[in-house]
Amino acid sequence: MRRPGWLFTLAMLGGTADASSGAGTGPALSWTGTFGGGDVSVARRGTREEREARQRLRIYEAKRTLHAEQNRRRRRDNVIAALAALVVIALAATAQVLYFTSGPGAPVASPTPTSSSTPTPTPPPAPEGANTGDVPDPAIAEGRTWTGTLTLNDVALGVSLDGAAAPQGVAAILSLSQSGFYTGK
Repeated sequence: MRRPGWLFTLAMLGGTADASSGAGTGPALSWTGTFGGGDVSVARRGTREEREARQRLRIYEAKRTLHAEQNRRRRRDNVIAALAALVVIALAATAQVLYFTSGPGAPVASPTPTSSSTPTPTPPPAPEGANTGDVPDPAIAEGRTWTGTLTLNDVALGVSLDGAAAPQGVAAILSLSQSGFYTGK
């Protein structure tokens, strides 16, 4: 018999059932009923379906426990790895600081010049456009054209230097070539 809604029909062996209060006498071995218009039946305790359901539940719980334990272990291992990395980085930084402050990599103190009681005279500034330092005299070029060969990668190149157009540049090249600066380079 189908009844809509939440009504259940109890089948009791050796007793009676009151559908309105749910009270009855005797052991309940099985029950059937309707829920939302459909038939519902539950097997007796101790049947094969119930044992299989309990076994599936045990397997499911074991898998959940294993998964939770793996997650805890993974989290623990990640924390340990991060701490180990921090310790290695801290040791490396400390070793470098010690090496460069007190070890063989420490800078050597060099003597600093002391100021004398008499100041050294500073040369007057060079006039605007004048050469300073060890610069050859442009009179060496004397407005002439200089010719020669320049060998690059076993190839001889002809060179012509115009002393009238660039007397200072020609004088510098002539001075360096006469001192042997370009020989073998």
